[in-house]
Amino acid sequence: MSLISIVIPTFNAEKYIVDTIESVLYQTHTEFEVLVVDDCSTDSTVELVNELEGKDPRVKLIQLNHNTGGPAEPRNVGIEKATGEWIAFLDADDLWHPQKLEKQLVLAESENADFICSKLVDFRGELTLNEIKSSELGNEDISPLNFNNLIVKNRVGTSSVLVRAKLIKNFRFDTAKKYVAVEDYKLWLELSSAKSKMVKSSLPLVRYRILSSSISRNKSKQIKKVLRVVWETCESHSVSRKLMYPIYVLTYASESIRLRLFKKEL
Repeated sequence: MSLISIVIPTFNAEKYIVDTIESVLYQTHTEFEVLVVDDCSTDSTVELVNELEGKDPRVKLIQLNHNTGGPAEPRNVGIEKATGEWIAFLDADDLWHPQKLEKQLVLAESENADFICSKLVDFRGELTLNEIKSSELGNEDISPLNFNNLIVKNRVGTSSVLVRAKLIKNFRFDTAKKYVAVEDYKLWLELSSAKSKMVKSSLPLVRYRILSSSISRNKSKQIKKVLRVVWETCESHSVSRKLMYPIYVLTYASESIRLRLFKKEL
């Protein structure tokens, strides 16, 4: 069985971290390590993770010596410490369906893919693992991911990503402050420019918790950051990409409006 390293960045996540880690411990694929990288929490996050670590040796706490101000550096530390053939990312307040890893490994083999993600379903408030487990996954549709369809819309939920370690270890999340909350999108665009096969599953394998305190909730600032990433990516590719920038912006805007009006999941 393939060993998977699961990277969970945390900062003051005491309210949800136990449920999040338990959604990993209940996975049907059991060969994994859980790397919880704590960004100097001031609440009881560390104590709670320590308790779980004492009960299950697959849980490993990594404590940073200074607060980095975002999830990029903790994720990078997790990538560096990972020993698995695959690396998965999970935010400290999201939840996985019990078959998340199993389904994605099957897809990776059948599609010979290096990068797999899946649909996220938003939720607010409380949600139990039993509720997730009893929900219907439905039929699976597979869609390719590439630079052309990612540049006009970020179609990747970070908590749904499973990526080959030998690929992701050549890259890093950008830790610059201007990329906070879009560092993941920037990285997916970089990966799509590499010679890697990326696919997305339609199965709802992740529950994404909507929080009023989320660092990406300020829509106007978020849009500006996204457009900066799109522009800088185009600028670094070619003149033709730069000339396409207005079209990318218009397409991104129309896609965002369509998804907001007609869908509530990524």
